[in-house]
Amino acid sequence: MKYQKSHITKMNILETSRHCFYEYGYKNTTMRIIGKKCNISQSLLYYYFKSKHDVATELMADFYQKSEDVLSQYINQQQEPFLYLLCLCRLLYKEVQKDPKEQRFYEEIFENGNPDRPFTHVLLKAIQEYTHNPSLSIADAIIIVTIGDCIWTKLIEMNRTSTLSMTSKEILRITDITRFSYLDIDKSKLEQAIACADQIVDSIPIQNFKLISFDPESLSPVNQATENPNKDNGSVKIYAQNCLQAPAE
Repeated sequence: MKYQKSHITKMNILETSRHCFYEYGYKNTTMRIIGKKCNISQSLLYYYFKSKHDVATELMADFYQKSEDVLSQYINQQQEPFLYLLCLCRLLYKEVQKDPKEQRFYEEIFENGNPDRPFTHVLLKAIQEYTHNPSLSIADAIIIVTIGDCIWTKLIEMNRTSTLSMTSKEILRITDITRFSYLDIDKSKLEQAIACADQIVDSIPIQNFKLISFDPESLSPVNQATENPNKDNGSVKIYAQNCLQAPAE
């Protein structure tokens, strides 16, 4: 009974936070606002989450997992870990672009930097396999993630203020080229991989996963994942297997 009550309280905090982030934005939402909207004390709120970033990270983890579940229908992570990584970055950003508030939230949570997230471990495995260098460490992955976060958030900011005018594909492409320059990956092969990832993600229908938006009448992610009768996962998987070759040892 105690566990059930604790779980309900935590879920209430997460759902209320989702609404707060959507209404006020990530930067303007505070723990005090979340606690007030939940009608709980600050001490109880901090028992479950140490900061609003922790709350946002948990929301992101759920969103991330759902995106991975869909992507796994189109490309085998075990066979093509590097291509899978590039596709995942693009699928996550594609999903949030359906709603300007979700997109802004997604962009803002990376401004503070958080290399200790599931993506970092996916990246580590991908670069070890792609470069045939198992000695690459989590420290290398953190450096690459940090470089990517810095470049990506700066380009987003410049695009937002009209200093630059770039598509999301262009921003992701420059981010990937810059961060993977740390590994001296051949640029032409990287460009080929990026083009392949763009084509795969373009073929994946929008799933309408909820990050912070909420619509009681929308379909659940499970239903949406099955209501795509025209998608051709098989041909996409074959293309993914053939379009990217890892560099020779």
